[in-house]
Amino acid sequence: MPAKRPDFVVALANDQQLKVSAGINKNLILSEYQEFCIKKGHSDQAYTVVKGKTPQIMMYPTHHRLIADCKMKPSTNLYYRVKDLHFDNVVIFLIKWHELYLTNEDLNNMRKLSKMYCEMIDDVLRLRHMDFSTLKLPRFDYADQTKISNERVDLATACAIHYGLHTGMVIRYLKGEYVGESRDANSIIKSVSSYITKKDCDHIERIINQGCPSYLDFEEERENKHLALRKGNQHTFHQHPEVTAKTMNKEEKNSHVLPFKLWVVFFSPHCRATPQGIREKHGKFRVIFDSSTQTSPDEVVLNHETTTDFEAEIDFGRAKLKFFINIYNWRVSYPTEIIYLALADITACFRFPRISADVTGAFGFIAEYLYFISTSHVFGSNTSASSWEAFRRAIQNLIPVLSQRNDLIHKHSELLNMVKWHDERKTIICRAHPCNINQGVLDDLGKVKPLEANIYVDDILAAAA
Repeated sequence: MPAKRPDFVVALANDQQLKVSAGINKNLILSEYQEFCIKKGHSDQAYTVVKGKTPQIMMYPTHHRLIADCKMKPSTNLYYRVKDLHFDNVVIFLIKWHELYLTNEDLNNMRKLSKMYCEMIDDVLRLRHMDFSTLKLPRFDYADQTKISNERVDLATACAIHYGLHTGMVIRYLKGEYVGESRDANSIIKSVSSYITKKDCDHIERIINQGCPSYLDFEEERENKHLALRKGNQHTFHQHPEVTAKTMNKEEKNSHVLPFKLWVVFFSPHCRATPQGIREKHGKFRVIFDSSTQTSPDEVVLNHETTTDFEAEIDFGRAKLKFFINIYNWRVSYPTEIIYLALADITACFRFPRISADVTGAFGFIAEYLYFISTSHVFGSNTSASSWEAFRRAIQNLIPVLSQRNDLIHKHSELLNMVKWHDERKTIICRAHPCNINQGVLDDLGKVKPLEANIYVDDILAAAA
């Protein structure tokens, strides 16, 4: 009869957490090592294939399956591609399967064509068999991210290589936050349809299910695309590198953009780059997506192609006037009371609408020696404001309704208790007199009417005594 193994030996054999490799993020370590090597001037990749073992070939969804499983379907109203294809636009397929078409001498000769060719060839050979499925995993520590991960850039680039540099398929593969997958258009419309117009309901449904803009059918001349690439970003963008780095990290960790290796924009027929600038106002810097500035009369810029004919009506310009009228009415009803003003900001409102998958590459740009595609709307497009307007009106019209719900006071008590008011009793109070139009904020029974608030772009303006 065989001797019984000691209990601690059995436990040791069964406990997988006691492995030396347990808790070690191999990909992260290799990514940091690769970054260190690049800084030292070494461009060779550290490979991790175990000798004697054949790398496992991952099976990914086909183009057809990606389209079937994503709510952002292809549309004849949303399309971008370079019109006249060149060798640059198909060479990736030759490199990807170079064993079938090219010799090592061919590869070396192609590397000598340009720095961009050299980078592209080295990256394609390095990443073509990389498992990029981890790119879909949730990032629970995203809020603490201080810089863009080189590992994520590699994973996104590997995904692009697999799908032939078609950014629309990359976005459909990732889905999740990049397409607003959790947003239920039917549920939202059911809640707001009684308070907004049929047109606004249609716009909300389109934006949530199809993405923005409403129309972009753009086949771009190759020379026009490369004119923008040669032009590059504005001088203001280069003058504030710390602002650029901070902004790109913020946008990437919030899934508003997706970064790739720089060469992707040069070789993909589905990608272009719009110059970026920085505007300073009251000490605050804002990155501008400059889709309107022309350097020559015949240059075609993105705002030429994104028509506003099918966009939602814009009327936020009356918000401030309505706010002042509301204050006047409060003074009519409360001649001697302090009127408190509440000014709330809706965070990243222009980023709420998602860019339709097939035109994310049309809203691309270059920063930090990386190529980014925009998955959320940009500040600088002529369709940015209109893509938010239907949602703005819905929120604005729901405020009087939701302000009557006492359960919300209890639900948000922790936040409400943090609010502090500036109470200055020495303020000189001006009288307001009622008229046929402005008769105060009290109804016929002497009760305060439901709270009224106006939204100016992303600023909620409200008053109460």
